[in-house]
Amino acid sequence: MPQSLGYELIGDTQLGRWLKEKLLQLAKQERINVEYGDTGRASGYYVPSTHTIRLSSSHASADEECMVFLHEVIHAFRHAKGFKYTRERRDDAEVIVEGTAFMVAAFYGLEVDNYSFTYIAS
Repeated sequence: MPQSLGYELIGDTQLGRWLKEKLLQLAKQERINVEYGDTGRASGYYVPSTHTIRLSSSHASADEECMVFLHEVIHAFRHAKGFKYTRERRDDAEVIVEGTAFMVAAFYGLEVDNYSFTYIAS
């Protein structure tokens, strides 16, 4: 689950807002519930038992919210494909998910290098 890092993704780009809308459409299509609210120290998280993504209501920017949302959608898709996380494998899963989120964001041109690299390094 992405946690608040020392680095925030500041951009509030049209691309980030567009990609977030596409992610909302995808979540609806895949019957993934999306809600906003208190997420504790995390920026967002996925709850497998209810197929729900919960996003913090206080992101630094639209681009950061988009990136956290993308990260959690990838968790939801991996879970739907049968990937289960054990405590020992959680760190590996986070690297795989954030790496995938980085590649998707880069494909669309969303500049998230420092954000993703900082998250993976943590």
